[in-house]
Amino acid sequence: MDRFFFYHLVLAACTLLFLVAARRRRGTVPLLLLAGGFLAAIVATAYGFAAGRSGFYFLRLLAAGVFIELPLGLAFLSLLPLGRRRLLFAAAAAAIAGAGFWAFFVEPRRLEIERIELRSAKLDKPLRVVVVADLQTDIIGEYEKEALALMLAEKGDLILFTGDYLQEKDPARHLALRRELNSFLHQMHLEALLGIYAVRGDVEGDDWQDLFAGLPIQTFEQTTRIELPQLTLTALRLGDSRNDRATIAPSEKFHLVFGHAPDFALFDPQADLLVAGHTHGGQVRLPFVGPLLTFSHVPRAWAAGHTEIGSGRHLVVSRGIGMERGDAPRLRFLCRPQIVTIDILPAAPATKSSGR
Repeated sequence: MDRFFFYHLVLAACTLLFLVAARRRRGTVPLLLLAGGFLAAIVATAYGFAAGRSGFYFLRLLAAGVFIELPLGLAFLSLLPLGRRRLLFAAAAAAIAGAGFWAFFVEPRRLEIERIELRSAKLDKPLRVVVVADLQTDIIGEYEKEALALMLAEKGDLILFTGDYLQEKDPARHLALRRELNSFLHQMHLEALLGIYAVRGDVEGDDWQDLFAGLPIQTFEQTTRIELPQLTLTALRLGDSRNDRATIAPSEKFHLVFGHAPDFALFDPQADLLVAGHTHGGQVRLPFVGPLLTFSHVPRAWAAGHTEIGSGRHLVVSRGIGMERGDAPRLRFLCRPQIVTIDILPAAPATKSSGR
């Protein structure tokens, strides 16, 4: 049987031992120590069962233990004759289980559109850029279709796909998903005044460009510079987006650089607007802490949203539409999925003050 089943079997035994010990030691301090020990047992058990698998698998087991076994243990504890402390344990069980339900079943589908407004003296008319990051799915369902429809409804002058489209290891299943998504994109009648552009992400295979076959989407395997009306667009290959010492030549026009990961923003890129995805905004964010994991070298404060990084440069990192698949726990917490729309307006003319 799957090790996931045996993991829960071991945790069920740990829960039973925890309850037996709690029944015998009813003091507040012993109960808190037991609860801490139970949580430590969940971590240790998850680590043991994840041996030889990815770090994402450890997180998956850990999340299952925290959001299933821990609230069950606390709920059973609230049934013991512990006086008013029963209410405390019941409330803790409800809070943890509720947070788990929200993170796994509600927030991953609460897509929002974040609108960012910038100004630049290099533009003489407004420019709308729509960023589509990290669709990263193993199913083409209603959520994915609605997200792409919302993207198109934003009517961007420029649409940028920043990578990580399909995450499916099985070759036959991946091929079927690719064909299904390509067919749906054909039905959407995609268009944008200045074009639609796509770069490679981490989960793509060498045939990733086939996903956009026959579509009005220009794809880039290598870093490429394109001169468009009003602006210069630089599309980064995957390796260059991860390179915190990437060299990007300046442009006299408004210069927009986009890639999968945001690490290239660390090395003084000669551009006005830098766009990336990859981080998922952390996918799990905690109050006063921020994202727990970003898999990027940029400061955690840069891992989502709009950041002014100096010298008139702006970095925009999207939290993405989807989430990590495969071995990873499929959840988002305080980190809603999103589509980003950037409106770049001509800078207001400077007013001259007359001295007396």
